[in-house]
Parts: sequence; C-alpha cells; structure tokens
Amino acid sequence: MNQQMDAQRRRRARGGSGAGGFLTFLILVAVIVYVAHDPELRTTVATCARNVLAHVQSG
Repeated sequence: MNQQMDAQRRRRARGGSGAGGFLTFLILVAVIVYVAHDPELRTTVATCARNVLAHVQSG
C-alpha cells in the first residue's frame, strides 16, 4: 500500500504532463497543416505511411 502511495506522490510531483501533451498536440497540428499545403510533401508522407503500414501488417 505504501509503495502505491509513494508512486502516486512521485507522479504528482513531476506534474506538467498535461501541458506537455498539449504542446505535442499543437506541434502535430502544425506539421499536419504544413504537409497539407505542400502537394509534393503530402505525396511523400502518404507513400511513407503506406510503406510503414504494409511493413507492420506483414510482420
């Protein structure tokens, strides 16, 4: 029981996970918007995503 309470205290003391998640979300949105405006880059990203998906599904 004490180990669980100690782990919870450590997680609370670290904090900032919500802010880090929001920053990651903003960066992801910015990258998506940037890719959406560049047709050549959009094609490259789509091809790469298809290749990764095919590799994951095959193995």
